[in-house]
Amino acid sequence: MRALLIDTENVTWSELQISAFIAEIEQFQINVIILNNVKQYQSLEDITIYAHHHIVADGISKIYSDNIGYRLVQALEKIWQSVFSTIHLTTQGHQGQVILCRQPILKVWFRKLTPQVKLLVVETKEWVIASLSAWNVYQIKQGHVVDTHDLLRAQIKPVMLLSHYRLYQGFEPYHWLSGRHIGALMKWPNDMDVYFDYPVDLLQTRYWDLKDCPVAGVLLTTAD
Repeated sequence: MRALLIDTENVTWSELQISAFIAEIEQFQINVIILNNVKQYQSLEDITIYAHHHIVADGISKIYSDNIGYRLVQALEKIWQSVFSTIHLTTQGHQGQVILCRQPILKVWFRKLTPQVKLLVVETKEWVIASLSAWNVYQIKQGHVVDTHDLLRAQIKPVMLLSHYRLYQGFEPYHWLSGRHIGALMKWPNDMDVYFDYPVDLLQTRYWDLKDCPVAGVLLTTAD
């Protein structure tokens, strides 16, 4: 797997930026893209039927036409699919996370671990990508990560879990392997971390040249 993690809080996503981003996706042969802090606004069109986008059935997640996951899949080859999960809902719009996969998404499901903490699971043919989220990240505890490991341990496919970086301290090694712990000298996007239940081959960080807005991202290359 070649996965890219980017925090998009300061990215406006002009058409020029999208074109530049797509060129680098192809150049680096990326399979999975995780975009954090994605914003979309309710004043724009609600996309209710969209063949390449999976909507999380949590009662609040919707997809609007300014969603960067929607816009990227529209511009990418049709083999790409995306999932948007709302983490914070306001009167103006949604803030959440986009997961894009080059290979077909077979199943999307979620579970509320507490009223505030949501586990999202995206299953493809080769990998499982999971995400623990809450509007206040301090509501996510180490116990939630252990619970997630117990829920997903029956998976025969490699599992990658996205969550907050501070959760790794004090973990037993057999639970998860922290990407930040492996790449301690790397510059990571905001407070993101990714945990693996399988060996990681290489991690590298670089700035993605989105024309007028270079953005720090982490490129993860795993041995699977």
